[in-house]
Amino acid sequence: MIRLTLPYPPKELNPNQKVHWAVKAKHAKLCRSIAKGIAIQYKGDVPVGDLVLDLNFYPPDNRRRDDDNAIASFKNLRDGLAEGLGIDDVRFQLRVRFKDKFPGGKVEVKIYEDLDNEH
Repeated sequence: MIRLTLPYPPKELNPNQKVHWAVKAKHAKLCRSIAKGIAIQYKGDVPVGDLVLDLNFYPPDNRRRDDDNAIASFKNLRDGLAEGLGIDDVRFQLRVRFKDKFPGGKVEVKIYEDLDNEH
């Protein structure tokens, strides 16, 4: 099992935010780069087969959030994780949970083999 912590996706990556494409692109590139940099150290530890990407979102405030926007906001972090691990992100099966607020926000990630998936 791989455990790591990523920054909470910036509000500029939320699909409901109206931001200039260049601003959004800057945040997307930074998130992808951060996740890749963190994940690269685990490149040799990735199990074979389908993987569960277990995401615990700790938002920076008490505003209500829904899972579809959280997943969309997390996309660039997910892409960076896959790139850093040297795998195709199609292998990820997502599980999303919201936890209590955390100053600045964070996303705790667990990656492990999906033993429930029958081929």
